[in-house]
Amino acid sequence: TITRENPELADEIKKYHLTFDDVLAYFPENLLRDLMNSVELDSIALALKGKNQEEVDKVINNLPKKKQAMYEPVEGATAKRDVDNAQKTIVDVARQMEKDGRFNLEDLLGSAEMVE
Repeated sequence: TITRENPELADEIKKYHLTFDDVLAYFPENLLRDLMNSVELDSIALALKGKNQEEVDKVINNLPKKKQAMYEPVEGATAKRDVDNAQKTIVDVARQMEKDGRFNLEDLLGSAEMVE
């Protein structure tokens, strides 16, 4: 993979490619809260299908109380494309937030870099 063959290039590409896992890993709570407030609860539930409980809790705890009370996890088998589409919907909203100047993706993803 590119990560093994050229880690520097992989890091550069990563700065410009946002994934749903990045949203879960790198978005601070205030930004995650704003993002999830802009997404339908059904999409959130689908996007969280297959995620670990810690990731689910992080998202749910950043929903407004009313949405928290209404949240129900998606049960049973679900088509991967449906989950992928729901995750893409959330990433698209995040991208729009970036375009609107709400955050800088490079700063957000770069915050994981360590210097010794």
